[in-house]
Amino acid sequence: MQTIRRNLILFNVLTLIVIALIALGYARTQKEKKNFINELKKKNKALLESQAKLKSTNRLVKQSNERLQLRNRQLEDFNYVVAHNLKAPVSSMSIIVDMLSKSGDQETFKELFPKLETISSSISTLTEDVQTYISILSNKDLDFENVNLLLLLKEVENDFAETLLDNKRKDFETIYKLDAWHTLKCSKFYMKSILHNFLSNAIKYRRMDVSPHVIFETCWENERKVLYIRDNGLGMDLNRHGDNLFKLYKRFHRNVSGKGMGLFIAKSQLEAMDATIEVQSTENIGTTFKIKFKRS
Repeated sequence: MQTIRRNLILFNVLTLIVIALIALGYARTQKEKKNFINELKKKNKALLESQAKLKSTNRLVKQSNERLQLRNRQLEDFNYVVAHNLKAPVSSMSIIVDMLSKSGDQETFKELFPKLETISSSISTLTEDVQTYISILSNKDLDFENVNLLLLLKEVENDFAETLLDNKRKDFETIYKLDAWHTLKCSKFYMKSILHNFLSNAIKYRRMDVSPHVIFETCWENERKVLYIRDNGLGMDLNRHGDNLFKLYKRFHRNVSGKGMGLFIAKSQLEAMDATIEVQSTENIGTTFKIKFKRS
């Protein structure tokens, strides 16, 4: 009987030892599992941080590439402006100077000198326009500030007060739909120049058979601020003129005065503020410009 009791006690002790060992092993396994999970979480966190940094780096690289492509295109435009628009007057001036140098005739001088003055004036104007463009390209440190769009539009509208109330023609109406947003972080100087150009064009290219108007409307698109500028003016054929719309000295309504500088400068100023511009237009219906801002 004692032998049985002794064996039973020994069995229970062995059982307790086995259970203790199993418990100890389980606890160690759980601790290792917990440590593994924590380590895995750290590695996942580090991986996510690396992915975020990589994504941020890729975004910066993409932005740099976009700016580089934009600057290359702007430089191409600049080279075209200088080479194409300067070539003709310089060639003409060279021919006239050559003719004057070979002729001692006073009548020839009287005939050619006014033409020389006209060419000189043309070159001077081109030089001023090129300087304006260069100042936009070289201005890397623009002064950005929060601008109230309505107040700025009212300032611009005041510049056209007499034109807008011209009794000889139908009153021109400016309509503001700025409920989506009304403040913008931008260069106030550039933005005023841009709005001035668009309002000037809307007035200049109005139709006489309708009550002319221009609508300034704000909205959001993919978390970016968008400004629409819509008029019911003469419009244009984009299939014919779309590629030249924002180029220097391109005009599409010969019966209206202008030298084709406004849209070129406006687009350059928008690009300097990291904004983009698109256009839709139909002849004798009107034109819509869509400006999308990267800054809020």
